[in-house]
Amino acid sequence: MIQRIQSIYLLLAAICSLLCFYVDFASWGNPHAMGINACKVWSADDAATLGHPWGIMVFTFLSMGIALKAIFSYKNRRAQMKMTKAVIWLVLFNYIAIGAYTYTYFTRLSGGTLLDIRPGIAFPLLTAIFAFLAYRGIRRDDELVRSADRIR
Repeated sequence: MIQRIQSIYLLLAAICSLLCFYVDFASWGNPHAMGINACKVWSADDAATLGHPWGIMVFTFLSMGIALKAIFSYKNRRAQMKMTKAVIWLVLFNYIAIGAYTYTYFTRLSGGTLLDIRPGIAFPLLTAIFAFLAYRGIRRDDELVRSADRIR
């Protein structure tokens, strides 16, 4: 049911998760010679992929998929609330994975350069914020339905 505000929030959460595949989380080296996003660790010098951060990729894909599934689970508000909580937890695990992969590749490949945190690191946080706002909307709907049932 797309007219509910929580559906819009869940859609925005899924879009933010999708954008994680295209924006860089961090870069290092002479003007951004290497970087990391949800799909790959890349190098501009070799124009090649240095590795694939599978943990980041899995957590990002799962958070996007669960957010999309929650949109279409509007008839079961309890399950929808559980799915939005799962999205928030996946984003937390995603940040842990981003930190671990960035630390690993940076220490191995940096060569003494500084790490530059890119603005793309905010997209998982936006995913969690939109999921939280959706959770509040779902909970509010559930409370409204329960109060209407008590009146009867």
